[in-house]
Amino acid sequence: MVRGRPVVTADGVVGRVNGATAHSAEVLVVADRNSSIAVRVDRTRARANVRGLGKPGAAKLDFALRSDDVVEGDLLVTSGTDGVFPRGLPVGKVSQLKKVGNGLFLDAMVIPSVDLTRVEEVLVYTSWETLADEAPPPLTTGKGP
Repeated sequence: MVRGRPVVTADGVVGRVNGATAHSAEVLVVADRNSSIAVRVDRTRARANVRGLGKPGAAKLDFALRSDDVVEGDLLVTSGTDGVFPRGLPVGKVSQLKKVGNGLFLDAMVIPSVDLTRVEEVLVYTSWETLADEAPPPLTTGKGP
């Protein structure tokens, strides 16, 4: 198993493979302080990062611009721009959103989509195709032959 591969459940992102042996793998989970995942707000496509805080149910929203349309309860999904996760996988929901006085970024917490204390089985992505890998459809004029 290759280091850095995405680890998910049906509920969303668990983390990424940090190391592996023949029969087990160490996973850097979403809530780990060393974890950072590129995300986008599903509703508005605003981009940010989710960084772990070292507790199973806690993460922080990083680099979300104050000018972005973000509200509490917004679903955060992987953006696919970090080269690790395919786009569109649930990561968490925005909570405790604060637009502090001055500054460039929002202050918000993230509730992870996966309850890390109850994970029993996971799926490890070994490869995936994205729309960017596909050839664009041929252009047509809409007129018949």
